Amino acid sequence: MCGIAGIIYRDGTHDIGREMTRMLQSMKHRGPDSTGFALYGPPRTDNGTYAMRVKLADANTPRDFEFHDRLGRHRAEVERRLVAVGATDAEYEDSTEYAFNVTFGYDGDLKLLADRVEDVPGAEVLSMYVSEITTHTWDLATATGQKPVWDDEVCRLGLAAMHRDLPMADRTPMWEAFRAHAPANLQFDPPFANAVAVPADAPLIDQLVAWTGRQP
Repeated sequence: MCGIAGIIYRDGTHDIGREMTRMLQSMKHRGPDSTGFALYGPPRTDNGTYAMRVKLADANTPRDFEFHDRLGRHRAEVERRLVAVGATDAEYEDSTEYAFNVTFGYDGDLKLLADRVEDVPGAEVLSMYVSEITTHTWDLATATGQKPVWDDEVCRLGLAAMHRDLPMADRTPMWEAFRAHAPANLQFDPPFANAVAVPADAPLIDQLVAWTGRQP
C-alpha cells in the first residue's frame, strides 16, 4: 500500500533534506519496495523542466562480474537517447549504486521520452510512480477543495503506465485469486477498485483517477 507525506514551507529557509528524510523513515514500515521524493517550485526555463529518476537494476539484482560494466553501458545508452529525443541541459546525479537522477529541459512528448528510455535493457523511469503521485495529488486536492491545473503530458504518462501494469477494468477475479493463495488469517483490502467508466474524451486526469477506481 502507498504511504505519502508532504510538507509546505510558507516562508524562510529550512533543512528540507533532513525533514524529508525523517518523513520517509517514519513510513518505511509500510514496505521495502521503493522510497522517493518530489520537489516542486518555479520552473527554471520557459520550456518544460523535468526531474527524472532512472533505475537500471534493483537491490536484489545479482552482482555478477559484469554488473557495473553493464550498468555503465546502459546508462550511456540512456544518456544518448535523452539527447536523441531532444532533451537539453541535462544534469546527472547518482542516487544509488544502480540508479541516478537527471534534470533536463524538454518540450516534446513525455510518453515518447519515457518509452525510449525504458526500452534500454533493465531501465525504468518509474512511470508508475508518476501515476501514483498524480493520483494522490488529486486525492489531496479533492479532499481540500482545490483545483490544480493538470499537466496533460504528465497525466498521459501516468495513464499509460496504469493501463500497462493494471490492464483489466474488472479487478475482482485478480483479487479473488490472490485471496485463494493467501494465508487464511491475512487481512486484505484490495488496493484498487474496479475502473469507473468515463467518456472517451474526458480530461486525462479524470481518465487516470477513474482507471484507479475513483469517481472523478
